Amino acid sequence: MTAALRLRASPELGTVEDPVEIEATGAVPGGAVRVDARLRLSGGRRLSAWGVFGADERGRVDLGKATPIDGSYAVADASGLIWSLRPDADWPAQEGSELRAANPFLIDELDDYAVELTARAEVPGGRTETASARLRRRVLAPGVRRIALPDAPFSGVLFLPPAEHAAPYRTLVQFGGSGGGIQGRRAAQYAAHGFAVLALGYFLVPGDDRVPAELTEIPLEYFAGAMAWLRERPELDAARVGLVGTSRGGELALLLGATYPEEIAAVVAWVPSGVVWGEHAQPGGDPRGERASWTRGGAPVPFVPPRSRVADFGVRDGRSVHASAFLANVARAAAAGELERATIPVERIGGPVLLIAGEDDALWPSAWFAERIETRLLAHGFPHRVRRLSFPRAGHSVSFELEPTTFVAKGEPVRDPDPASWPQGFTVEVTESFHLGGAPDGIAAANRRIGPELWAFLDEALPGRQAPRTSPIDPTQEQHP
Repeated sequence: MTAALRLRASPELGTVEDPVEIEATGAVPGGAVRVDARLRLSGGRRLSAWGVFGADERGRVDLGKATPIDGSYAVADASGLIWSLRPDADWPAQEGSELRAANPFLIDELDDYAVELTARAEVPGGRTETASARLRRRVLAPGVRRIALPDAPFSGVLFLPPAEHAAPYRTLVQFGGSGGGIQGRRAAQYAAHGFAVLALGYFLVPGDDRVPAELTEIPLEYFAGAMAWLRERPELDAARVGLVGTSRGGELALLLGATYPEEIAAVVAWVPSGVVWGEHAQPGGDPRGERASWTRGGAPVPFVPPRSRVADFGVRDGRSVHASAFLANVARAAAAGELERATIPVERIGGPVLLIAGEDDALWPSAWFAERIETRLLAHGFPHRVRRLSFPRAGHSVSFELEPTTFVAKGEPVRDPDPASWPQGFTVEVTESFHLGGAPDGIAAANRRIGPELWAFLDEALPGRQAPRTSPIDPTQEQHP
């Protein structure tokens, strides 16, 4: 007997940016159609999402137009089955950084992955049938080249764009944040859009002794040296590079832009701070925060002293909210006359600036910082373009990918969520279990908007001979550079 129920998902093979279309046909008109999504990752990790929909008069459900009757998300959006993916109940404990365990899509992970889809519905004749489809998501787009740099005077990986983009390539330098390491995953996406990208590590790169283990007293000259190295490569247009940084890396991108304006053509600061903060100690390290994060000419770059009190922290879903503590420290620094010295003179940046923030950032108040960065630039008559993107119901984990957005907290809930009961001072339980802010649908909405804005900004700020990227990917292309 020929099956009546059909499930179509496209593109069958696409990049992690590509939107998706999902359609079920052949159900009983007006009947319920359930669609489940499952993603299996390494180490036995599994995520799932689902939705129940009403078939139209032709027995059809277009998930781009149908609002779920029930499910893991509640808006008409075919991509909802991806961004609402949540860990299954038996999600295993992970080794290494808790942030990596909390969100597998924030780490340097270049593996492709597949979302398996299954539809179940009653069909004409009274039978219940199932149908399946698959969405394969490619992280490293065809033709993108990943070049290890073991002999470079810095820790990093160079990504080069596909061959249809002509050399010399427009060049970006990308930094991660307080988690350290190298953000190769995001660098690969920039490369797919025609940029050469140096994913630069500056601390906590496993197995690499070219950088320290802590974000402590990192010389700005280290970054200047990496940019000088790029200028020596003939395939790169690196006379002036673009900087892209996230979180503490956003702070760093703004600081470098203000320090080396002649060498930097543009700055993209994701969830940034406009003031400099002190060292960031890893769990088990020195938590005092009394040393500078950055130095220049051997001298500490001034920073906001850490004077947080337990009462400064908020609580959300049993996890600490750090954003309020950062604001309290800013207020104390201002009262002590220390804030201006620690404020980045962003008006010295020699090119356009793009600021991206979530208004519900619970890790630190990135939207508040971004607004004040823009205000300072405009007050100083900044001659270059300034673009600030600020998204409601989005937190610290915004991106431009179509990815699960349900990972909005790090670590397990604290045993006692009342800050008044926490011991005076910081504990691993409080500082390592925190909320990132945002809601899954709000983050997904922000991510959809960021990509077009980001690529338009970079194309204007770093003009060059650009080749359009073909998308979706041809499933017959199985290139593995």
